[in-house]
Amino acid sequence: MSKNRTAVTILTLVTLVLLSPLLLNQHAILGVDGYFQYNRIYEAAMQIRHGNFSFINLYSFQQACRVVNSLYSPLITYLAGALLLLLGT
Repeated sequence: MSKNRTAVTILTLVTLVLLSPLLLNQHAILGVDGYFQYNRIYEAAMQIRHGNFSFINLYSFQQACRVVNSLYSPLITYLAGALLLLLGT
């Protein structure tokens, strides 16, 4: 039981350290991949809005990352795109 408490304590401390920029600054740190993920979600939202479903980016900036979109989970992307259309932001 002592090992479990030690492991949970260490994981909690590591989690707090990793989340500290978010907690202290009140906004997430956006890495290099963040813009790509936002682009994917916007693309999915526009495909849902216009009824034009494709793995090729038609609505995003410079039609980038055509092949990569099919490798990442398209279902989760379409769910996030529908949420974007529903909420508007």
